[in-house]
Amino acid sequence: MKNLLRRLTFIFISLLLVACSKKENTEPALFDHYQREIFNENLSNDIVVDSKNNKWITSYAGLLKYDNQKWTVYNKTSSNAPSDTLFDIAIDSKDNIYCLTMSQKIVCFDGSSWSTLSTKNIYGPTSLCVDHNDNLWVAAYYGLYRFDRTQWTSFQTTIQFTYSNHWANEMIADNDNAIWIACEYGGLVKFDGTNWTNFNVNQDVPNGIYRSVGVDNTGIVWVGAMGAGVFKKQGNSFTGLKRDEIPSLCNTINSIGFDKSQNCWFGTEKGLLKFDGSVWTSFLENDYSAGVPIISIAIDHTDDIWAVTSNGVYKIFN
Repeated sequence: MKNLLRRLTFIFISLLLVACSKKENTEPALFDHYQREIFNENLSNDIVVDSKNNKWITSYAGLLKYDNQKWTVYNKTSSNAPSDTLFDIAIDSKDNIYCLTMSQKIVCFDGSSWSTLSTKNIYGPTSLCVDHNDNLWVAAYYGLYRFDRTQWTSFQTTIQFTYSNHWANEMIADNDNAIWIACEYGGLVKFDGTNWTNFNVNQDVPNGIYRSVGVDNTGIVWVGAMGAGVFKKQGNSFTGLKRDEIPSLCNTINSIGFDKSQNCWFGTEKGLLKFDGSVWTSFLENDYSAGVPIISIAIDHTDDIWAVTSNGVYKIFN
């Protein structure tokens, strides 16, 4: 889930959730803004929702939990966490939380205690995800790795997920448990357990930079690009939404989510977009006048949208 962007995003500006298009419905969003002192001084990075609808957020202050009533911080001081600086996050069906630390260690929190996974043969992990069988997948400099809670399996490839080539921004498992990796350079990579496929999604994407990947409720893969909008898999190729339908300021898609009504939600460099298949909706917060990058989004069990930004965390009531 989007590692390089989180490390580089050190901007503190106000939030305007913006979108516009030829087919546009603009409406004020009902929202909550969580901007406690911890968010003011410590950027949030990524978010997941557990089986009890708790929100878990990685940050520069540790692992944050919101149970819809109060915030709890799990860090070195409060819970003997291995690190206070956490980036990518993934969660399995038993609510075990996996996080990637600044020192490139992979840690696990089971709700009460921390453990550090043995990764001595894994060099440079960059992104995490959990598949439908509760296996943890890790993209690293020299390949892809799977952890089944007992042992690691290595899947080597000529593709190197390094800073300069195929940096793994986000990973996700599709309905067939194939792993999709949105790369900072080098396109979109798929691994089905045996075969590797590197998709050249669109030649207009600058430097082949893909920031996000998502799978909708029907199993279709969507990928968000830098400066080129969003693309939807159709057959063996990808079709882009018309570029003139997405404002240029919102053409970098950092995160993708889908609600129960089949609406697509996109966290962009300038705010939040909603697309129902034909109509784009703008969510505006009138007290602010400048956009802030949305780093990651998650949709909870009541279909509300949670947006992690450099200006705290927002809940948008759907």
